Amino acid sequence: MKTNLKNYLLTFVFSAVSVFPALAQQNNLKEGEVTYAFKSNGKELKKAPPLKLFFRNNIVHLVQGNDANDNEGQYIDYKQKATYQILTLKNGQRYTLKTPFSTYENPVIMQDTATILGYACKKAKVTIRSNSIEIWFTNKLPIKGSPALSIAPDLGLILKIVRNGNFETYATKVQIQKVDESKAALPGSLGEIVDEAIYRRHEIDNRFTTVPIFSKQQINFTDSIINPVGNQ
Repeated sequence: MKTNLKNYLLTFVFSAVSVFPALAQQNNLKEGEVTYAFKSNGKELKKAPPLKLFFRNNIVHLVQGNDANDNEGQYIDYKQKATYQILTLKNGQRYTLKTPFSTYENPVIMQDTATILGYACKKAKVTIRSNSIEIWFTNKLPIKGSPALSIAPDLGLILKIVRNGNFETYATKVQIQKVDESKAALPGSLGEIVDEAIYRRHEIDNRFTTVPIFSKQQINFTDSIINPVGNQ
């Protein structure tokens, strides 16, 4: 009986010694992955592909579904305190929209708290283009990020966003683990840095086909153009 008890205690001690370093290593690891899903009016959007947030070396890469053929990358850079939208055209030309954190709307921290996936979260609110947005975030983890570039990217790790009370982006899984560099690193070349107007123009041109209807054609067949008067 004493021998069995001694063996049991030795096994417990060795198990604890082997587990504690692993836990310590995990707690010191500043890399991880967060998976998000979506709800509309309380119903889960099952057909919407999950959104993945990869965090490594103070860089966040947001990926929805399989981005193998995606021509637009979304990143948060905590060293530069800026977000990046990087558009790669079919011809390989690249345009980047860099937006400093300081240009985004500042959220107001509320008194409300909640526990999401076992993590203590605080609530914040912000209004963006007439949209009322509730944010639930935690500072209890070694990683951070937002599932939406323009929504409080520097607040902490956002685990839930509710837009106008009816559209919800929420975390379903948080994993503190090693992340492959290819999943969370800015491209080696950012291409041409442009402002938002030019970026949106390239984004539209890359997504849609423009069909010319009139090009250097005469569409007025009188000697002069007479505009209608008054309210005609």
